[in-house]
This record gives sequence, C-alpha cells and structure tokens, in this order.
Amino acid sequence: MLDKKFQWNKVPAIGLLFWLTKLISTRQGESLSDFSSKLFGQQNQMLGAVFTVAWSLILFGIFLFLQLKSEKYRPVFYWLSVALLAVFGTILADGLSGVLGISHLFTSLIFAAGMGISFMIWYHLTGTLSIHKIRTLKSELCYWLTVMFSFAMGTALGD
Repeated sequence: MLDKKFQWNKVPAIGLLFWLTKLISTRQGESLSDFSSKLFGQQNQMLGAVFTVAWSLILFGIFLFLQLKSEKYRPVFYWLSVALLAVFGTILADGLSGVLGISHLFTSLIFAAGMGISFMIWYHLTGTLSIHKIRTLKSELCYWLTVMFSFAMGTALGD
C-alpha cells in the first residue's frame, strides 16, 4: 500500500504562486493558533494550548487523509492541510516554550533534529528527497512529516 504509484505528483509546482500561498497560509496558521490558544486559554494557558492542539490536529488529520487518498494533487486538500499544519506546528512550538517553559533554543534544536531525522528516513525509504517525485504514499508521508517539523522549527526560531 505504501508503494502504490500515482500517475501525478501529489504536491504543487514550486513557483511564485506556491511561495505566496505558503507565506499566507503560514502567517494565517500562526495567527489562528495564537488566537485560539488565547481565546480558550483565558483562565488556563495549558487548557488553551491543549484545545488548540486537539482541534488543529483533528482537522489536519481529516484533510491530510483526503489528500493522501487522492490520486493527484488537490489544491483544497493540500492547502488546508498546510494551513492546519501551520496551526499545529505553531501551537506545538509555542506550547513547549510558553506552557512547559522549554527555551526557544532547545525547542529549535529538537525540531531541527526531528527534521534531519525525517530527511534521513525519507531518503532511506525512497532513495530521493525530491519534491518533484511525490508519487507514492511512502514519499508523501515522509514529505508531510518533514513539513511538520519545518513549521514547528520556523515558529521556534521566529520566537
């Protein structure tokens, strides 16, 4: 099942529109994460973080499932997955530092190591790190794992 080949690439072409959409979805994810954790954590910061993790992870899981089941790149599923992963990655990084008190430097190192490990796993399983050849479930799962670590690391470094 993980080796099922798809005829089409499962990620968008990298160009100006990709980077603009990525920039917007990342910023939106950070803003929505902060808004949600503050709104639901007015009395208890931990509660706000847990609630934000829960809803963002559930919705991300739904749209990622739809993207993974698709035979090709579907912009709605892909970009909603990206936007929700931005929310999840942001609250994950912010939660580790703000709620648990772990330093931004240490969380950045954790996420950098996670990203490095995800690249090694991706290469070991597929023989390539090319995003132009995301045509199996295995390579797509490795891609999304790497994207998750990159969002979390970006938030940790930005803070």
